[in-house]
Amino acid sequence: GMVQSSVLPLFYKDLVNEEYLTNWAIYHRRFSTNTVPKWPLAQPMRLLGHNGEINTVIGNINWQRALDVQRNRRAPLCSITRSDSSNLDGVFEWLVRSNHSCAHSL
Repeated sequence: GMVQSSVLPLFYKDLVNEEYLTNWAIYHRRFSTNTVPKWPLAQPMRLLGHNGEINTVIGNINWQRALDVQRNRRAPLCSITRSDSSNLDGVFEWLVRSNHSCAHSL
């Protein structure tokens, strides 16, 4: 989101909960460069943090939509309304949760 790092614990209570344990966490602190910063495009993502710009975003969305049709997916994994990082995270999450290794999925 468009906030300073110091206020994240106000929004994400797990960051201050001593009973919550995790091996790692990713926080992306940079505004987008190829989309207008908006709250719905805010990170962190669910599975994969991406710090960069995917310049082939339209081509990637079109390829994924074709795969969605092939696989009879009801809800598309990618959308032009989501950021490139969010689309990447969504496809990566689907692959990992479909029993593909992280290395294969990347």
